[in-house]
Amino acid sequence: MDADVRSQLLEEASEYLKVEEDDVVFNLAFDAACETVAAAVGKFDENSARMKLALFLIMQQLYDNRSILETKNNEKISYIARTILLQLQLENYSEDEDD
Repeated sequence: MDADVRSQLLEEASEYLKVEEDDVVFNLAFDAACETVAAAVGKFDENSARMKLALFLIMQQLYDNRSILETKNNEKISYIARTILLQLQLENYSEDEDD
């Protein structure tokens, strides 16, 4: 991801999470969430609203829940984030099949 796209996404994520961009944990959550989305769907499209939302939701999970154990509903990632990632995976798979 180029520096301009990264900077824009960090700014948007900062607004979404109400966190300062220079927070070390915030930057780590951003990098981990980007890797998670890219690994789940094969690529990251910064123009996709659902991908950005998935990124922000995963970041929020990582940023807000820094313990090793998740106590709320015994979930590791929210239902909405899983749903968005599944949709994106299926769409990416379909696109690959057409090539």
